[in-house]
Amino acid sequence: MIGDASPLFMLGMVVLAGFLGSLIARRLHLPAITGQILVGILLGPSVIGLFQKETPTMLLPVTHFALGLMTATVGSHLRFRSLWNAKNRLLVHLGFEAFLTPLLVFSTLIWLPGVSWPLALFLSCLAIPTAPDTTVAVIKETRARGVFVKTLLASVALNNILAVLAFELIQHVVLAIQVSGPEHEWTSILIQPARQLFLSAAIGLGIGALTSWLAEKRLVPPSHHTSLSVIALLFASGLAQVLDASSLLSSLFLGIAFGNFAARNDKLGHGVFDDLEQVIFAAFFTLAGIKLDFHYALEGGAVALVLFFVRVGAKSASGYLAMKLAGATKPLRHWLGLGLIPQAGLVIGLLLVLQQNPAFSDLVHQLLAVGLTAVLLNELAGPLLTRFALKKSGETGMDKSRLLDFLHEEHIITDFEAQDKDEAIAKLCKLLVRTHHLEVPYETLVESVRNREKEISTSIGKGLAIPHAILPEGERIVGVMGISRKGLEIPTPDGRPVHCMVLLATPRDQRNRHLEVLAALAESIGSDEEIRKQLFRANSPAHVCQLLYAKQFKSYNVVLDEEA
Repeated sequence: MIGDASPLFMLGMVVLAGFLGSLIARRLHLPAITGQILVGILLGPSVIGLFQKETPTMLLPVTHFALGLMTATVGSHLRFRSLWNAKNRLLVHLGFEAFLTPLLVFSTLIWLPGVSWPLALFLSCLAIPTAPDTTVAVIKETRARGVFVKTLLASVALNNILAVLAFELIQHVVLAIQVSGPEHEWTSILIQPARQLFLSAAIGLGIGALTSWLAEKRLVPPSHHTSLSVIALLFASGLAQVLDASSLLSSLFLGIAFGNFAARNDKLGHGVFDDLEQVIFAAFFTLAGIKLDFHYALEGGAVALVLFFVRVGAKSASGYLAMKLAGATKPLRHWLGLGLIPQAGLVIGLLLVLQQNPAFSDLVHQLLAVGLTAVLLNELAGPLLTRFALKKSGETGMDKSRLLDFLHEEHIITDFEAQDKDEAIAKLCKLLVRTHHLEVPYETLVESVRNREKEISTSIGKGLAIPHAILPEGERIVGVMGISRKGLEIPTPDGRPVHCMVLLATPRDQRNRHLEVLAALAESIGSDEEIRKQLFRANSPAHVCQLLYAKQFKSYNVVLDEEA
């Protein structure tokens, strides 16, 4: 054992073990996280015993920091502007996660021998959250990007918030029934969860807004933005602990603040992760493996095994029904639930919170036995299932910059309608300014596009029009797309109505790239009838995005050279 060594030496050994585990896992075509957890179990007290049971406790600040950073990363992906088109499917899915998932788990566990209703109630709540750390790690490892990934990350952030609130509520319900009796004032049950949410949100959003303002006003130079973000994270997590709020929720709301108040700053929010992620993953997941003691599995194994399979089924059913009801794409309907299986940090944190409450002393041991064993099963199988879901979604390996990257879901309108070309241009200009944070005044942009249209019409024919404007400054092309099933009655060379209008705004020094984009759009939509049919019939922006990054569009939406 090396339990008597210095914490820094132990941390070095943990990181080294995690790196070795990830290398072996990759050789076996497994997720790196699975290898890190397995090597932690192997070297921990359950097997070889190189690391003592107290090792994770001695390195607790490292675990808290890693968990906070990864939770903030998930929060930073909860960008309300970019998620506006996804709000329906996210809210419907959140409703199913709030009711169907815990209901299926509770109604199954309550029939098992030795499972009391409070135990079943707590376990049904712990079935809701998905591990943000594991999810982010698998997404980065598979280099995935797209509508599926955006929905997955937003769902993780939302179900973590939901789980913390539900857990607080259940604690008070159980105490009210078992301790206080029927004379308990039931309205007070809602006070503590509301306090947790409000205080955590105030801490995270407040510190995040201040940090974003300091960066935006350049009161802190860009070279120090990573350090500024780490300081903000430490303060948000630490202040939450001092004020008896949720440090995980505070970190999550800090990430939300970064994602919305500093959306254009890559060195705040998930950008902080880039330089530290390998060491953080190796340390965090190896420590998680060391913490998972097999003696819990012997006690709670049978119930945990049932919980695992019921939770997988419930998550899959919730994802399918919610996405079908919201009219989402097939990959989201079939695979979103399966991508939400990983479960670790938040569940372990909530179990430890309950362990510190003497009112639940009779319940805690059994809850730990079942809960930690379920975490072990979910963390071993979860990364595999998430990676499988990402692969089936078709978004793995899509993180490289592509020619049409400026067209994301939030930049697309379906069921686009306009009486004439001027109205169509005005609507698309408004969307362009709003979604791309352009500093060019709306009126100036509209006038620029209309003036160019007077010089030469940009209606290409075959249902496509590409009006455009020149931006006085900027680093990249931006654009929006309107899809009209009915068709816009706009003058065109072939007399056909316009079903797809793409508005481009190009900086003066990006002329060559502008021509490449025009050629890609004209060639793909103008010459490929199958693409044209699918695009013109798309019933949501998500369907359009799925097509733009589909196999048949790859030869047009090409990967860009890093130097370009």
